[in-house]
Amino acid sequence: MLKNIGLILSIIIFGITLFAVDSTARNAEDAYFRGNHFWSLKDYRNAIKWYSRASKAGYGAASYKVGMMHSRGLGTAVNSQTAVRWYKKAASQRYHPAMYQLGVVYASGRGIGQDSVQAYMWFGLAERMGNKIAHARMDALEKNMDKRDIVKSLKLIEESFGKP
Repeated sequence: MLKNIGLILSIIIFGITLFAVDSTARNAEDAYFRGNHFWSLKDYRNAIKWYSRASKAGYGAASYKVGMMHSRGLGTAVNSQTAVRWYKKAASQRYHPAMYQLGVVYASGRGIGQDSVQAYMWFGLAERMGNKIAHARMDALEKNMDKRDIVKSLKLIEESFGKP
């Protein structure tokens, strides 16, 4: 009898855990789609609010959108450094468009200072995650990079790939 109670309690706890995880994913997705709704209405203040909620729940596309909004001043003041923080958060959530965007930002130096090693690394990470155009950007950077810097970037890619 006690074994059955333990089994029943284990099943109940497992079910509650599954529901909580599934519920969090649904809430993140719902918040992201609400953000998209407000985006389509050009109500950027509400869009950024909903994207921020989805980001907190681990939705990489939402983190990327918040970064983009800070970069362009949509619903908030333009702030390149804040945009980079949000892009890095999206990259840590394995969202390859954010990795690519970080490559663009470091290549151009827009708001944070130009850094070819970081740009190459972010393009490399984006490529490894399936971004089709990142390799062309890496090729373009290589033409103006020292071999030691390329090796340094490749090492960073290898070190970071498991934890972008």
